[in-house]
Amino acid sequence: MRKSDKLEKHFIKNIKDYKKNSLIKEILKVKVIESKDKKVTLFYAIRDNYIGIYINGMSVKLELKEGDVWLTPTKSNPSENSPDLLELKEIFKNCNKEHIKTINQFKTAMVKYFETYSNYQAIKAMNEKIYQHILTHTINNFKSLKKDYGEINIIDAELYIYLTELKKRGDARGKIDLVGISSTGKLLYIEVKIDGPVILGNNGINKHCHDIKEYIEHGYSKEDVNTLIGQINFLFDKDIKLIKNEIPDFIIICGYHPSEKHEVIDQIAEITSKEMIKELKNYPKIVNVNNKPEELKTIHEHFQDLKDRRVVPRLLMAEVNDKYELITEYDINYITTKKYANKPFHYIRKSLLSYLKQHKQINENEK
Repeated sequence: MRKSDKLEKHFIKNIKDYKKNSLIKEILKVKVIESKDKKVTLFYAIRDNYIGIYINGMSVKLELKEGDVWLTPTKSNPSENSPDLLELKEIFKNCNKEHIKTINQFKTAMVKYFETYSNYQAIKAMNEKIYQHILTHTINNFKSLKKDYGEINIIDAELYIYLTELKKRGDARGKIDLVGISSTGKLLYIEVKIDGPVILGNNGINKHCHDIKEYIEHGYSKEDVNTLIGQINFLFDKDIKLIKNEIPDFIIICGYHPSEKHEVIDQIAEITSKEMIKELKNYPKIVNVNNKPEELKTIHEHFQDLKDRRVVPRLLMAEVNDKYELITEYDINYITTKKYANKPFHYIRKSLLSYLKQHKQINENEK
């Protein structure tokens, strides 16, 4: 089996037909959808033989079939297990696949999908997905990332990586929220969290660090990533650098609204402190990594594992407003996690709060 079988492949076989289609060209120029004084910036990504359009936490499939352009919303069929099934079906009843013949028809359809998804969010909020999609076009607002990487181009979202010899979609796998390329051709894997509950739990930071470590151990080829970059450059008239090697840097962005600050800091302090990790191993229902208590480690231990595999890890705390715009950031790198690892929980918590307060005041003085 080829190493690149460990990476979900995203490319379009008939990419030249997409490039030549005049309506597709017009559609790809539409960057913002506006409805009822609300605006959302669209993110276009090459998927498996179609273009994915990310909007308000969900996605729409843009497909070219025999010269015809089709739009298909991906959440038009709510799960039969959903407790809100009837209400969700009512919301999505007019959100169906559409044959698009004009640019105005495209815009009208996208506004309808946007409003439908907004109604969906009122029942089943997908804050992490929304933040993830917003970061596709705001990632360069992070000063610490821009300093180290220059301009970052997000080239993919929700990329599946396979963690075992078995590569079928139903088998063991992880997921990368965002894939970026630095201005010098460095591959970046970005995990996105928003507010408190998702940082510490069974699908939290511990699990994602473990997944990246396991994925790197299996290895993969850079050729598939560069094929994707080549198609993006061709279709969207971009000049994104090809990656130089297959080892990514791993960036965890923990965004939080001001009301969630203390909960987020508490949870980050817990996964940073050795004494707290030792205690949490007794509560597998709170934090679990593949039902293996021994895989529950401090963030520093996980970062050390990744560094041993040539992956550069970092964690960014990002305070955001109600529009998910960045207020301030705190870069927790390998050195910081090492400094904190043997400190008690309350020391780490107090130190983080103190730093954020000082940093916020500095930012406000700069404005």
